[in-house]
Amino acid sequence: MTANNGLTVSDKPSALQNQLFGILTHLDNTNVKRLPAFQPTIATAKLNGILIDKVSKVTGFRGKAGVGGTVTDCIVKLYKVAKDGVVAAKVEVGSLTLAHASADGLNVAGTLSATAADLALAVGDWLYIEVTQAPTGGADLTVEATYEPQVS
Repeated sequence: MTANNGLTVSDKPSALQNQLFGILTHLDNTNVKRLPAFQPTIATAKLNGILIDKVSKVTGFRGKAGVGGTVTDCIVKLYKVAKDGVVAAKVEVGSLTLAHASADGLNVAGTLSATAADLALAVGDWLYIEVTQAPTGGADLTVEATYEPQVS
């Protein structure tokens, strides 16, 4: 086939094009994905969620409160619901406790489930962040879960 400029264009990709496509596909599949959430006044609620579009694995969960509040700690959970499941059948994937007595703005790493099956995400699973216990007067909650597509 000849393009308008007189150069010959092949319908068959070159070895270099195939290699570049393979590299780009690998990079797309190994990028760390983020599920962020922010809540100005800390209260019990579902904050953010995402439907998983590639087979993935949860790799991290962390957060901080600008103001830790008083009386009770802030507890944030990371849940998944299987694509064919109902919310009542949710699986706890991670947990994060922000102590109200700790310094405001302290970054806290959450704990992830030790069960590989809990961390595995299938296409169509719903991953979401929920505040399950809120402190009195807590503010500026920032939480983030990370997950990585798995290269097959």
